[in-house]
Amino acid sequence: MSFLVSVTKKKFPRAVDRNRIKRLIREAIRHEKGILQNLIDNSEFRFIFAVTYLGNSLPDSEITTSSVKKLFQLWVKKYEKNSTSSHLPSDTID
Repeated sequence: MSFLVSVTKKKFPRAVDRNRIKRLIREAIRHEKGILQNLIDNSEFRFIFAVTYLGNSLPDSEITTSSVKKLFQLWVKKYEKNSTSSHLPSDTID
């Protein structure tokens, strides 16, 4: 499991601000990646996640953590929906 974290230079011209946001996001990912662990352990695929911060102001750690948690839950929900809806049950195949 790999993560790519990106912050736009246009909205945050100072590297110090961009690096701080990326550190906050990476720390939130480290704390919340357990949500994805079951999904990844049961899959034969390799996952690479890309996260881009599009906000206009510097976030705090609480907001970042809750946003990453919601994002991971959304990814799990979409993956489970796509993986179950694309397969036919074995008893319906003749």
